[in-house]
Amino acid sequence: MEPQGPGAGLVVSPEVLRTEGMWLRESQAPNTATCGSGADKETRAAAHGLRGYGTASALAGLLEGWGSWPARQVKAVLAEADALQGTADAHGANDRASGDRLGAIAVAPGSGHRRSALDGY
Repeated sequence: MEPQGPGAGLVVSPEVLRTEGMWLRESQAPNTATCGSGADKETRAAAHGLRGYGTASALAGLLEGWGSWPARQVKAVLAEADALQGTADAHGANDRASGDRLGAIAVAPGSGHRRSALDGY
């Protein structure tokens, strides 16, 4: 059975998906249309409007006519990108926790001075 719904028959190029899909996830501020790939600012603002919904069909609809990937492949790649982002977030949280533990160990007892590896001792 073929996919149905908005964007089901649309296709997206691999390059557009890499640049626009990753930009969509990495951007934080609404209407910031100056970073990422070279798409026009109106397209960027529209992409910001889609941020947070995570729907591959909406992204496929936004990028209609730009390439050769079926919408179901777009969904698979976006799911993989979400999984990779989750892994990166978990590593970042672990790194922060490790830094806090090391910082607690480096406090010199009774002196009130917090030593660090940069102090050289």
